[in-house]
Amino acid sequence: MKTTEAKHIHKGFKSKETLYRNTIKLWKRKIHAVLDQPNNYSPWIKHITKDGKLVMDGNPIYSLIKKDQSEALKIVQEEAKSVNPYMHAWIEYFDEEKTGAHIPVLIISLELSEHTLEDSLFLIHEWFKTPEHSHFKQSIEKINEKYE
Repeated sequence: MKTTEAKHIHKGFKSKETLYRNTIKLWKRKIHAVLDQPNNYSPWIKHITKDGKLVMDGNPIYSLIKKDQSEALKIVQEEAKSVNPYMHAWIEYFDEEKTGAHIPVLIISLELSEHTLEDSLFLIHEWFKTPEHSHFKQSIEKINEKYE
């Protein structure tokens, strides 16, 4: 079942540094609004090179991790190209070499639109709120079906 046509948000974000930075700020503001305790999270994957240059590839556009390293989030944003915005979510595991932690990561890949933003925020809220991820996989499946 395809979603209806939706307005893309920040179209062209990869070509303009100001727009790219504003897209990062949008994600941070929106995600922190759905987290129960935003102070329990830290930025995770850096998108700045060692010489201070911003990597503007959208992978990730935004990421965070719980301070106890029990869960993480990675959002991969693609440039808007389609009439019906793309979105797909899944869970992967990241193995932290230093600590030996096996961290579950919610990954969301999308073209940013009104609909994909709303569905992403729903998944993010559920991801960090639900301790049992087996039930959460049903939420992912329902969202993914909308964009097939």
